[in-house]
Amino acid sequence: MSDFLVLKSVRRASKVLKQSATLFLVAATLLGSVGSPFALLSARPAFAASSVSVTNGTVNGNFPGAFVPASSPAIAIAKVSVTASAAAKTLTSVQVNFSGSGFATTDLEALATGATSGVALYNDAGGTAGSFDGTDAVVTLAADPAFSGTNIVLTPATPVALTSGVAVNFFVVIKTSAGISNNDIIDATIPANGVLTSDGNGPTSSFVINNLRADTAAATIQSVAGFTGSATVTVKFSKPVQKVGGGNLAVGDSPFTFVDGGGTAQTISSISHT
Repeated sequence: MSDFLVLKSVRRASKVLKQSATLFLVAATLLGSVGSPFALLSARPAFAASSVSVTNGTVNGNFPGAFVPASSPAIAIAKVSVTASAAAKTLTSVQVNFSGSGFATTDLEALATGATSGVALYNDAGGTAGSFDGTDAVVTLAADPAFSGTNIVLTPATPVALTSGVAVNFFVVIKTSAGISNNDIIDATIPANGVLTSDGNGPTSSFVINNLRADTAAATIQSVAGFTGSATVTVKFSKPVQKVGGGNLAVGDSPFTFVDGGGTAQTISSISHT
């Protein structure tokens, strides 16, 4: 009776050892494939974030020091391109840091939520893709932006929709004030991660925009040339000129008078720019 009990106990112990060996083999296989028992808990799928790039705007696209007048029209100083990695992503804000020799925030028009603002954000929704023009739409801001020192954050009232896998362009636009001083320099920087989206931030490093120089000095006539018997007189100015409000000078604007050497006023029949 005693031998029977011993034999039965040995068989039962052998069965338990076989089951334990099987469980150990399964556990070892899992450890070898994932490296750690915690890897199954910590593994997460990887998602790409929005791609953000910044380039210079229109007037300053090729070189620094482009001249801008006082009371300027809207001038695009930077183009921000955002490509979302997935659908239903949005642009939430853009930061711009200003500086420069002589620069003061009063060099720009008063800040507002729309197109009158000294600093504004536009969506490249117009007829010429990739270029700032009169058909692009201003992005209405959540509130009148305010400078923090000389830095500003432009926050849309409604986050602007992005397109998965396709670049959406925005323009940072300024308007100079009537009080900007001659030769004031406008430097601007989009800082690293200064463009915020619901899909991540960018650019990866700061982008320094080609600076602008205020030119408020009045144009002067440098020379007048003509020939005896010719009906044409060439007038050379110290800088490019246009009529008030923009556009080429025309006869109807009556910008000039011409008196000949004998003191007789002459009729100006046409004006052409060269």
